[in-house]
Amino acid sequence: YERYQMTSDILERVLLCPRTAFISNEIVDLQRVQCVSMSNGVSFEITLVSGVVVKGQHVQFSNFMNKYMNYLESKC
Repeated sequence: YERYQMTSDILERVLLCPRTAFISNEIVDLQRVQCVSMSNGVSFEITLVSGVVVKGQHVQFSNFMNKYMNYLESKC
């Protein structure tokens, strides 16, 4: 139970942090995003500056893009 609670607490912190997003079991640092492919109705991809590609499900796309755009707009 403690392990689950710790994971839940970490997930909550990731979701509340303006600089991070949680996509398909991976934490994405929004400052390190190089490009985002548009969803094809099934999935989408996020390419990080390191070259790592994170694949998200279509149902995650809108929430991710809203958080990503809020982050980018905060830097303008």
